[in-house]
Amino acid sequence: MTACLTSSAEHLSNMLESKPKDVVGVTYKELNEVIFKIAESKYLEPKKVKAQPKPEPETVEHEALVEEVQAVEVNA
Repeated sequence: MTACLTSSAEHLSNMLESKPKDVVGVTYKELNEVIFKIAESKYLEPKKVKAQPKPEPETVEHEALVEEVQAVEVNA
């Protein structure tokens, strides 16, 4: 476990310092540059969703009309 943590810490340190040391076919410096380009592109940021307009509330006239229709249906 200690060896794993030490190895991880070394990789992170090398990455933060942009060392020219090779890892997986590229250098930490090259990896760091790619990561910063991705971060600067804002590609990974969530998209802002436009707020949908709220429907207008029903008017008092509409409610009165509904009550009249219901009254006619009851009497029919």
